[in-house]
Amino acid sequence: MVFADYLASWLNRYPSDREWVDDDANFACRRSEARWLSGLREQPALTEGDMAGLVMWKFRWRAAQLKPLQAATGSRHGGTADVVNSAIAEARSHPDDDVGALNMILSVPGFGLPMASVFLALYFPDRFTIADRRALQTLRKWRGFQAGALTFTIGDWVPYLAECRAILSECQASGVVPSFEGQWTLRSVDQALWAART
Repeated sequence: MVFADYLASWLNRYPSDREWVDDDANFACRRSEARWLSGLREQPALTEGDMAGLVMWKFRWRAAQLKPLQAATGSRHGGTADVVNSAIAEARSHPDDDVGALNMILSVPGFGLPMASVFLALYFPDRFTIADRRALQTLRKWRGFQAGALTFTIGDWVPYLAECRAILSECQASGVVPSFEGQWTLRSVDQALWAART
């Protein structure tokens, strides 16, 4: 089986790892998420409420949400929405330096690599995807991707990002067209890898 076929078979399960009752329900859920993210991207700046929403969307477990939520609301190390928005603006000044852009977001106290990748993927969707442990597990199982830890380090993220971009190129060249999106994007690769973790 071509890897693009494999990913396409999982893509329509996102944001679950189970089959949906029908494609319409799945597409409605994904359309809602895409509109929400697009709406955030189009705003001149994110509010604390927007950032809290992104944190809760990324991390399902309350314990994982704590530090990023404190960073976005200013209750930890003086981080605020202004600090995060400033870091996002600084990331824009690194159009050809992935690690430099990442480091701008990581400069916000309380933001680890997975949360920083959310902001990069939100604002630069053609360039970045979300660092996710589930997607990493899929790459390890199906692509033999080597990474050191169960979670992300910067040393893991750079090759992970390169692998996701390579998969995107493979999927685009494969002739397999995702039914909801109509084309492969880094986000759809990310979603399929996330759902395929078994």
